[in-house]
Amino acid sequence: MLNTLGFIRSFKMEMLKFGKFAALALAMAVAVGCSSKGGDNAGAGGAVDPNAGYGANTGAVDGSLSEEAALRAITTFYFEYDSSDLKPEAMRSLDVHAKDLKANGARVVLEGNTDERGTREYNMALGERRAK
Repeated sequence: MLNTLGFIRSFKMEMLKFGKFAALALAMAVAVGCSSKGGDNAGAGGAVDPNAGYGANTGAVDGSLSEEAALRAITTFYFEYDSSDLKPEAMRSLDVHAKDLKANGARVVLEGNTDERGTREYNMALGERRAK
């Protein structure tokens, strides 16, 4: 009987340790899952536009920047949701960047990605369409 009580206490202690570890792991997963990189991932809901706030801060803070300078400040270009078409504000900014690149003969690196929604095959095909 004494052996049984020791086993029960030991089991309870192990469960408490496991519970603390599980709570810590869950908290870390939530913290990592809630962080965003650039605001381009709105979650799994299809009704939410992941780029709804795009372009909200592209204007001059004090009004002294021209529209062209404000467009130069944009360095991330978003596509329409589930499409290979760029957003209109991204096209305007990209045109300004292209003009500057042609004038200066500069080289750039283009990188792209899709969010986690959709299958791997679908996202690969969407990325291929966007690359063209």
